[in-house]
Amino acid sequence: MYDISQQDFLLIRQEALFPTPDETAYAETFRVMEQMFPGYLYARRASFPCEEDLEDCLMTAQIRIVERIRRYYFEREDMVQSPESLQRWMFTVLKNCHYTQLRQSEAGQHILQRMEDQARAQMGLSATAEGTLILDGDCADGLCDGGFDALFRREQAEDHRRLLQTCFSEILHGRSEIQIILGWLSVSALMLVKDMKKKDAIAYIAEANPTMEQLFRFLIRLLAALPQMEFCPEDLEPLVLRLREITQEGRRVGDLRFTDFTAQTPKEYLSKFINKRNDALSARYGGEGLDL
Repeated sequence: MYDISQQDFLLIRQEALFPTPDETAYAETFRVMEQMFPGYLYARRASFPCEEDLEDCLMTAQIRIVERIRRYYFEREDMVQSPESLQRWMFTVLKNCHYTQLRQSEAGQHILQRMEDQARAQMGLSATAEGTLILDGDCADGLCDGGFDALFRREQAEDHRRLLQTCFSEILHGRSEIQIILGWLSVSALMLVKDMKKKDAIAYIAEANPTMEQLFRFLIRLLAALPQMEFCPEDLEPLVLRLREITQEGRRVGDLRFTDFTAQTPKEYLSKFINKRNDALSARYGGEGLDL
């Protein structure tokens, strides 16, 4: 598979921020997509009713990326930018287009059903039997119960887990202020661990108005309850260092509360910056965003 290089990344960024008004606009972006995407799609061509649908999926993904690439760079000013993160975002858009086409196309649904029936007939799979399903020429990981449909749902769940991991990592390693990083991560993790609505998670933390050190310790406990989120102590060390910093007023950052950063109430302040970052994540990841 073609991987985006640092030079590709810089050329695409230049096109996104300063597009030319002629037929050469986004030429590098299209060149990179045309090297990355066909291999992914053709490896899964059995899930498309015909070659034209595969080409439509490719074209739709390319158009969506070109429409959003400028916003992608502008809204990542406080996020980590790299060739790897750009490549993950592009593939997320492509996969979203693929899944949408599979779910919404009547002909595609018939093909999925035939693939599942064929797998059951050839490999002895049934609704209750376990076996390894061959999908698009590749062997699926682990065991699959129920044929293609179960595997498809499992792949969706794994994609969602990877998206969550990406969003958490970008916020954690971003250049935002400490209260924004800890606030966003704590609210999002609380929603996952306690199955809370966003407004309730914000209210829970806002009412406590904890110090940044208290919020950091709370976040560590939440992350420990999320085994699907893969973080190591090294990921949190930069936050520890920032908590130890001394402000111009001579106060330790870890002793500050949300009310020390703003004249707004903690609830208003949390809601404002969390919604802003969630909107940016939603726009960046193919319109899906952090669907907690």
